[in-house]
Parts: sequence; C-alpha cells; structure tokens
Amino acid sequence: MVVFMPNDPKEIDFSPKSSAMKEWKRKYYDKEEPTAATVTKSSGEEVVVSVNDVFAKNITHKKFVLTLIALAFGGGYFARLGVKFGPRECSPDGLFEILGGLMFWASVIGLGVNLVILLASLAKDDFKTKTVLLWMVLHLISLILSFAIFAEFLLDDLFCNGGPNFYVTASPI
Repeated sequence: MVVFMPNDPKEIDFSPKSSAMKEWKRKYYDKEEPTAATVTKSSGEEVVVSVNDVFAKNITHKKFVLTLIALAFGGGYFARLGVKFGPRECSPDGLFEILGGLMFWASVIGLGVNLVILLASLAKDDFKTKTVLLWMVLHLISLILSFAIFAEFLLDDLFCNGGPNFYVTASPI
C-alpha cells in the first residue's frame, strides 16, 4: 500500500474535535507565513525593511528605550545602595552613589534623545511614529516611577549644609 504524503503539510486538511486542538490549529497550523517588505537599492540589491509590518529601526529603538529604562531603575537602586551603605552625612559620595546618579540622569537625558528620534520618525517611511511615541511614553512613565521610588537617594546631597542658599545681601553693613 502506498501512502501519498504531500510536500506541503498545509495541504493536509483536518478538523479537530476538541477545543484545545482547535486552538492549537488556529495558533500554529493556520499561521500565515511572514510577509517581508523589501526595498531595492541603487546598487541592485534588495534589503528587507520590515517583516509583518515590524520595522528594523523600531526594533532598534525598542532596545534603546529598554536600556534607558534599565538605566533609570538600576541607577536609582545603585544610588540607594550608595546612600545606605556608603559614607554618612555630607561626606564625599561613594562609588555606588556616583554611578547610580550618573545612570539615572543619563536616562533622563535619553528622554531628550527620544524626542529627537520621535521628530525624525515623522519624516521616515520605514519608521513607525506610533511605536516610537508609545516607547517614549513608557520611558517617561518609568522615569517618573523610578524617581518616585528613589528620589530620596538621588537627591541625597542636595540639602547638605542647609540646602541651596543665596547669600545676596544688599545691606550696607
């Protein structure tokens, strides 16, 4: 007896009975092949710009923003470690407090970089502005949350020796 097996397994049609198998068929078996959008350069080579409408530049931007979010929370935590276990009072900061502050404030500067990327994405066809805006808002929310959690440690030395003072006197004495 010879059994005919098609080259493409999608040619086999089956109808599952259980709900679990129906879900599996819908999720894995009926899944469409990814569609790739390509652009031909002037040199004649084709470059893949997006796969299933996900652009490579957006993936890079997502990784950048996730790094900034990690810097915000990691920096806040390092500042916490530096304040809790480092030198007391208004003495010079320890290594963890310095690194934590640098990491957090670098993430704050990254918010401005995100704004520039958002404005640049408006003029690009291969860069989804909606996705950039979403990740920028998530970065802003994570900065606010991180600052709310670690503000005491990030601003620890701000009020050393009575805080910021302005001894500008106009008295004739």
